[in-house]
Amino acid sequence: PDAPLMPWVAAIARRKMIDAMRRMKRGHVDIDAVSHLFAVEPDQSSLTLRDTLRLADNLSPRQRDVFIAKVIHDRDTPEIAKALGLTNGAVRIALHRSTRQVRVGLLRAT
Repeated sequence: PDAPLMPWVAAIARRKMIDAMRRMKRGHVDIDAVSHLFAVEPDQSSLTLRDTLRLADNLSPRQRDVFIAKVIHDRDTPEIAKALGLTNGAVRIALHRSTRQVRVGLLRAT
């Protein structure tokens, strides 16, 4: 619960930017040159549990359960699958979709 969320979100955003630049065939991208765009101040690096749960509010119940198990409780895929009665693949899909939906929600909020 005390793990910072923003570095995780920043890492996702950084990788998405890299993927987008590659799709646009911009050539070589010096990641160090643009890393400041996704820097997180140390005192702003963690969201509270309340903030994390608020990010999950718009998810479907299954996605929310998977997201909370992974992000807040740091469970691994097989453990989540067993606890929720899902297959490993269903957990990975739900986690991917919930992560994407949370990312879109963060982008809209800014």
